[in-house]
Amino acid sequence: MSELGKRCYTDGCAEAFGEPGAYCPKADYCGAYEPPSTPQERVSHPPHYQGKYECIDIMKAMFGEYELKVFCKLNAFKYRFRAGKKDGSSMEEDMAKAEWYENKYMELHEECLRALGK
Repeated sequence: MSELGKRCYTDGCAEAFGEPGAYCPKADYCGAYEPPSTPQERVSHPPHYQGKYECIDIMKAMFGEYELKVFCKLNAFKYRFRAGKKDGSSMEEDMAKAEWYENKYMELHEECLRALGK
């Protein structure tokens, strides 16, 4: 746990301390800590990558589409390679993450093709 507290997902604390999922120094006391409830939320929008902007969107802005596509391919490979082998990570969750990165790669690739008029 961070020195700042747990990530808080309630409206009151989010208004007081920033975006939903922001570190909340009161979460230990207000009982507001609510991690993502479904496996899909942990795959597509993990709380440790949330903020004003999602990490993947910042990566695209900073590094460009080509580098982000490479990142997506490599991450998909990594999750398939280690599926079910890392402590605290199930085979199903790792495979879902690999699929998420493969889908993101295809989304970026299709955007590129549309921009080229293909």
